[in-house]
Amino acid sequence: MLKTIAIVVVIFALAALFAWLSRRLQGKEKLPYEKKPAVLTKAEMRFFQVLLQATSGEPWWVFPKVGQKDVVGVIRGTQNYMSYFARLSQKHFDFILCDKGSTAPILAIELDDSSHDRADRMERDSFVNRACDAAGLPVLHQKVTKTYDPVALRREIHTCIAAQAAAAQRPAA
Repeated sequence: MLKTIAIVVVIFALAALFAWLSRRLQGKEKLPYEKKPAVLTKAEMRFFQVLLQATSGEPWWVFPKVGQKDVVGVIRGTQNYMSYFARLSQKHFDFILCDKGSTAPILAIELDDSSHDRADRMERDSFVNRACDAAGLPVLHQKVTKTYDPVALRREIHTCIAAQAAAAQRPAA
């Protein structure tokens, strides 16, 4: 009996020692992370520079790589709330235009490269479009190209924003 108690005490002591050592070593563990060379890809950076030109003088901030969950929210009390939230939580918009005074989202911009021709990406894009439509946030899909026209881009941005404003004015069906 005494031998059993001694073994149990030793096991607990070893477990406590192991837990203590584990906590001490956690801070010294080399984590497998590195800084990425840039936030934007070369294609995104090319578009971003033109987007900044196209929105110059407008009452908007341009934010790159914004999490969808930070822009589109699930209505509180929605049945299956976490399921809807999860569908947004791991995705981001390529760019968001926000009101300079309030940071209210005005327009989401998605750069569509050839990967958007795949069935899984088309399904993802369809969901994002529907979620944004439900939230009243217009989405501009821009095909990736080597060059962009800032005047044409500005016109497209204004057209998307105006179309959403007009849709918001129409009575619900």
